[in-house]
Amino acid sequence: MSGTLKLPARMLRDLEGYGPWMLRQAETVRTAWLQECHLPAQPKLASTPVTVGTDCSGCEAPIFSLRAMGISFRHCFACDNAPHAETFIRAVTKPEVFLSDMLARSLEDLPAPHIYVCGFPCKPYSSLHNDSKGFKEKAAKPFKAMLETAKKKRPCLAVFENVLGLMKYMPKVRVDMQRELHEYIVLLLQVCPTEFGFPARRPRFYFVAVRQDMCITQNPGQLADFARKLLESFRKPVPPHLADYLLPSNTQCVLEEVSGSKGPKPAQKNAAPAAASLPFNVAGLTAKQTEVLKQTWVEKVKKQGKGNKFVADVSQSLQRKTVALDGKTPCVTPGSKLFSGELNRLLCAEEKMLLSALPMHRISVPQQLTKMQLHSLAGNTMHCACVAGALLCGMSLLRLGALKAAATNKPAKTGRGVWVDLTRAAKKATRKKVTLKASKTPALKKVARNERRGAQKQTAAQRGQKRGAASYDTGSTTGKRMRSAYS
Repeated sequence: MSGTLKLPARMLRDLEGYGPWMLRQAETVRTAWLQECHLPAQPKLASTPVTVGTDCSGCEAPIFSLRAMGISFRHCFACDNAPHAETFIRAVTKPEVFLSDMLARSLEDLPAPHIYVCGFPCKPYSSLHNDSKGFKEKAAKPFKAMLETAKKKRPCLAVFENVLGLMKYMPKVRVDMQRELHEYIVLLLQVCPTEFGFPARRPRFYFVAVRQDMCITQNPGQLADFARKLLESFRKPVPPHLADYLLPSNTQCVLEEVSGSKGPKPAQKNAAPAAASLPFNVAGLTAKQTEVLKQTWVEKVKKQGKGNKFVADVSQSLQRKTVALDGKTPCVTPGSKLFSGELNRLLCAEEKMLLSALPMHRISVPQQLTKMQLHSLAGNTMHCACVAGALLCGMSLLRLGALKAAATNKPAKTGRGVWVDLTRAAKKATRKKVTLKASKTPALKKVARNERRGAQKQTAAQRGQKRGAASYDTGSTTGKRMRSAYS
């Protein structure tokens, strides 16, 4: 599929406009914040060229977001171990260096970028992964490699992304990041595209790590205040009509998937009775998918009088079936089969990629990539607007005028990274006076003990004023001004 898709007007306007709009919002918020905090003025965000390195690169959403914002950059390296991702990256974003294994490369030979972005594998932490062993799984090894890369190459800004299922393991994540990234202030954000006006649900954690010697201020309270104001400025309502973000059913890529879909096999002909009560064309769905659609229709859609205004993921089991009735879509996964009642069909791979704000009308997809591989890429990508927000949050806090000298600054040999939590969980836990649960791991026990002592001895504002504070919880009832907008 060449980059010749004809997009609905609303979708085209948003894909072309979100980058410049978010950049303007960031400039406005940063200027006001710098004045309020009596901090020196900084160069415009798009005025300083940057170098970027990406790991677990997938569809390269960070690269497309930088392009959308008009920020000048060099893509100095990319890395992904999936062959179809490598094919896409080499053909579309064309980094200066491509590596296929972040676990086996030499960090000495790796370029040192200003900005490092990694969406480390989510499978070990996903709620969809039954009986997961978390960090003991082989798929969790890139997390350690990611921290080693950031520690060794010392980017001015690092952005990491993962699913909300990581919350279960957040105590370990925090301990590891504060230990390995001792030169950094790490802001933990929780964002979803629906908060930025896009119809696709994709809630994620973003870790924005800013090197302390390159940060405008090291006051955690001020940093939390800026991040809250910035994220609030990005808020937009989701448009009422999901069809405005989907392709017309006569589009070539849609027709290709419909004609190439597999209908019920002979052994699955018993799917017909299940489909009899459905006011939809279920051609191309398996018996299991048809049954999931039927139960979704009977139990949720029809019962609430939503008519055909729904999107259901028919790839899930009967127990896990997910449906969106509010003009949004369920979270796209590599294997998801999203059925639109309004369009009376499954969404194609290109539509899934468009839902993550990837500019498919400008991308020439390599012909050797199959539809299944495109579905996989769509399910593993970051949302371009969300990673743009995380990048703007970090870049706004950098002393951009000092980037050229950043590589010559001597690293701090000791210390502990600063942790600033702006998630909903931080606020909720503090309201209920819940302290971090200690585990058998000594390091985690120490974190829990410090949490309890900090809550008893200091207010959040006082912690923010202390130079070199180890953590800052924006959920504190005594630091209401610093709370996250995402509550």
